[in-house]
Amino acid sequence: MRERFEPLMNTPPQIAREKLAGLKHLNSTFDWIDGHPYEVARIFYDYALMFTRFFTLEEKEITVIQQVSDKIQKSPHKSAPLFRTNFEKDCNLICDTVFGIADSTSNIYQVAVADLTQRMISAMELKAQNLAPSDTDPRFANVIWGHVLGNAGTPSLDAYFIPAHLFERFLTARLMGTSLESFTTTKDWTFAVYDAVVGLDGVRNIGAAARLLPIWRLPRPLGLGWISYVEIDAYIEICKTNGLISK
Repeated sequence: MRERFEPLMNTPPQIAREKLAGLKHLNSTFDWIDGHPYEVARIFYDYALMFTRFFTLEEKEITVIQQVSDKIQKSPHKSAPLFRTNFEKDCNLICDTVFGIADSTSNIYQVAVADLTQRMISAMELKAQNLAPSDTDPRFANVIWGHVLGNAGTPSLDAYFIPAHLFERFLTARLMGTSLESFTTTKDWTFAVYDAVVGLDGVRNIGAAARLLPIWRLPRPLGLGWISYVEIDAYIEICKTNGLISK
């Protein structure tokens, strides 16, 4: 599978740099991307592995994810078991699509990038108005916000942030007009997959998740802040209870 990401090593995807030119705070991130092709390819590859790993989880692992979700009262739209129920029969389509992101010349990629950049630019425009995200404010329904919070001088941080959202926009574009489209309309819908695998495998120091967990768990501006210490502690506790981590 890794060979499919070799194009990213030779020519890192220009993640709409020209379209995001007005977001000056991302200039250092794009400079980092330009200068670190192998690291960029690995980041993309690690996120792709979240999907292939997700669809091969064992029942005991799915049970742990559900127990963690129940314990911390996770939002239903971040439910990994529900995601699996909705997409399991189409897992080959999902995984093939994910690895297709390496072709930055495809029409789907262009649609995804246009969607991504518009959402990121909209977030910056709202921040310029001194507005804060609110679930009740429709202006925030279609924005990608985290990048506006800064990276504490660590340009590689948003090199993890942008691909995570690009994968979601890419899958959304691919599934548009299919029977699966209705499952893609909720904001951050793919984060059910990321969150589950990063939590479950990250606390056990397994595979790509172990590489992603450190930057996921630190809050902005030091990290992405996408998985809380409460959730990490819950994974450790419940993995031990279910025999997935030695007590």
